[in-house]
Amino acid sequence: AFVLLIAMHLIERSKVMNRVRNFVISTFVILLIIASASPMALASDPCYLSVSQTGVQKEILDSDCDGIPDAACTDCSPSYAADNCPYIPNAQNRGICTAGVKSGEICTRNMDCGILGFCSKNQEDTDQDGVGDACDYCAGTGGFDKDSDGICDKDDNCPTVPNPDQNDNVCLNKIEKFAPVGVFKGNWYEIGRQVGRAFPDSIIDFSNTMRLVLVYVGPGHGWTAQKYYDVVHDLIPQSAKDHMQGMAAGLSDVRPMSYDTAWDIVITLNMATELLNMDNMSSIPDAPELRGCTGFAVSSATGTFLGHNTDAQSMVNGSAIMYFEPDNGDYSYLSIDPPGWAFVGYGLNEKGIAVTTNAGSPSPNALMGLDPNLMLRNVMEHAATLEEAVNLFQDFLSSGKNFGTGGAIIHIVDFNQSTMAKIQVRSEAIEVSYGQESPYGVHYIGSANHFVGDFNVDPSYYYESSWMRYEKLMQLVNEIKTFDMQACWTVLSDHSQEKPNNNISRTGGFGQSVTQFGTIFTAEGMYYTLQAPHRYFAEYAEPRFMSFPQSGVRLASCSATPRFRKVILRWQTTSETDAQGFNLYRVEAKGGKAVKINSSLIAPQGAGQSYEFIDTNVTNRKIYYYKLESVAADGTATLLDIMSATPRLMYWIKR
Repeated sequence: AFVLLIAMHLIERSKVMNRVRNFVISTFVILLIIASASPMALASDPCYLSVSQTGVQKEILDSDCDGIPDAACTDCSPSYAADNCPYIPNAQNRGICTAGVKSGEICTRNMDCGILGFCSKNQEDTDQDGVGDACDYCAGTGGFDKDSDGICDKDDNCPTVPNPDQNDNVCLNKIEKFAPVGVFKGNWYEIGRQVGRAFPDSIIDFSNTMRLVLVYVGPGHGWTAQKYYDVVHDLIPQSAKDHMQGMAAGLSDVRPMSYDTAWDIVITLNMATELLNMDNMSSIPDAPELRGCTGFAVSSATGTFLGHNTDAQSMVNGSAIMYFEPDNGDYSYLSIDPPGWAFVGYGLNEKGIAVTTNAGSPSPNALMGLDPNLMLRNVMEHAATLEEAVNLFQDFLSSGKNFGTGGAIIHIVDFNQSTMAKIQVRSEAIEVSYGQESPYGVHYIGSANHFVGDFNVDPSYYYESSWMRYEKLMQLVNEIKTFDMQACWTVLSDHSQEKPNNNISRTGGFGQSVTQFGTIFTAEGMYYTLQAPHRYFAEYAEPRFMSFPQSGVRLASCSATPRFRKVILRWQTTSETDAQGFNLYRVEAKGGKAVKINSSLIAPQGAGQSYEFIDTNVTNRKIYYYKLESVAADGTATLLDIMSATPRLMYWIKR
C-alpha cells in the first residue's frame, strides 16, 4: 500500500518511543493498510461513538464526526458499516459540498452549498469504487492519482511513476524506474502554490497518513500540529512559511476543500516529525526498529561524492525530484523529498553545496525548537561554501535558539573545494567534524543512525541495525582503493549481512525499515535509484541522472489565454536536449484528476521554437489549470509549468 510507503517516512526520524508502543505500531500498520483503501481529509478533533459489542460498552473512532465510524462494527449495537470517507464528513450529522459555489465546505443541506449546490451526507459513491464522492479525487477506480498522470492509482500499472501511456517497462518487478520531477519558479508562496497544484493527492495522502500515525503514537496531551507550529513559528524561515501557505492555497485551488482544511493538511505533514519526536522530552526507551538511513561522503583523486540510502517502512517511492528557482535572491536548488515537505532532506544548490540527513540517536531531554531539516533549507538557500553552511548551524545555537525534538546527523559537501563536514545535532548541542583519511588516501565521513564519540550521551544505547550498517560502511570506505562512482554504488548496494535489515542496501519484513531510494550527489547533479540499490540494478542497467542546473527542456515563456469556449496554450523553449515530446493536462478548479488533452505526444521542434495548442473542451466561467510536461528519451516526465485560465462568454469586454 502506497500509504504505508510514506506512512513511516517521518517516523524514521522519530528518536525515542516507548517499547510498549511497538505493539501499538504493529496494530496501527494493519489498520493503515485497511484505511488506505480510501482517501482521507483531516479533522482537528476526532469523535467517538458509544456502542455495545457482545454486551460490553465501548467507544469507536469517528474521525470526521459525521456519525459513521471509520471502521465497520457489524456486531455492535447499533450496527455500523465503515465510513467510505473516514476523514471527510459525508453522513447525516455533517456533510460536505460536492457541487456549488461552496464546494468543499461543511454543510447540512443543499442550500448551504450555493447555486446548483449539493451536500453529500448519505455516503454517496457515484462511481461505486468504494470511495465516497466527498473524498474521491479521481474519476476511476480509487480516490487518488498520486503521480498526476491522469490515471487513478488502482487503474495505474505504476501509481508512483508518471506514465500516461502505461508503458510496461517503468515498474519492473514493482521497482520504479524513475521518480516524478517538477520545476518550480517564482517567490516562495508561488512556488508552494505550484507544488500544491502539481502533487495534491500525494500531499493529502501523506498528511492523512501522518494524522493517523499521530492518533496512535503521537504525544497526546492536547498537542496538535497547529499548536506546535505556533510555538516554533518565530524560528521557522520565512521562505518555509510562505512555501507552506502557498501549498495550502494550491491544494484548495485544485481539490474541493477550503483553505483552512488545506492548511491543516500541510501543517500536519510538516509538524508531524516534531510531534512524534516529543517522546525525546522524556526518558521513554527507544523503538530502534524505526531507525533508518546510511550515508557517506568521499573525496580523492577520482572525484568527490556524497552518497546516501534513505530508508522508510514501505515498498514504493513517495518522493519527488524538485527544482526550486526562487526569484527573491535565494539560491536555486535541487531536492528529492516528499512534495508536501517544506524541509530539505537531500539536496544540491547552485553554489555546489550538497546535503543529506539521517536520524540521530539518542537525543534525551530534547526541547521544542527548529527542525534541523529546516536549517538544511537555510543552507540550500544561503550557503555558498562549507564554512557558511556550518556557520548557519553554529550561529543559530549561539544566538540562544535551539533545535527541535529530533536528533539528526547531517552531511554537507562543498564540491567547489572538495571539502566535507559531519554535524551531529541535538536540541542544544552540535558537534562538527571534517572527516578522516582511509589507508588509500580517501578522505571520508560516514553515518548510520547513532551518535558517535562523546556526542553520544548514553553509552548504553544500542540499535543493532545502525551499528551493523555503520560497521560495514567503515569497513568498505577503508578497504576500497579507488573511490569512483562505481565504488560509491558498491557501498550503497551492499547486502552482505546475514540479516537483510542490517544491510546498507536494506530490505526487511513486515514493519521494518527498507531502503526507499539511493542518491549520489556530484558537482554536476544527482544520480539516483529507487528502492534498495541492489534490487534496482537487478532490473535496470544504470541509475537515473538529474543534472543541476536543470538540463533537458527549458522554457522561455508559457501562457494560457482564455477565449470564448476555448483556451489557447502557448510555450516557447530555450533548450530541448534529449526531448521526446510534450504532454498537456487539464485540471478543473476544485475538481478531480488531471486529464491528458493531447491524443499523442507533441513532437519537439528544436530549441527556440514556439508551440500552440487550443483546448476547446471547456466551459465558460470555469477555472482551469493546465500542466505542461516534457518527456525525455528514457521516459522521465518533467513538469515544466502550471498555468490557469477562465474562458468567458464575452472575453473582449474583460480585455
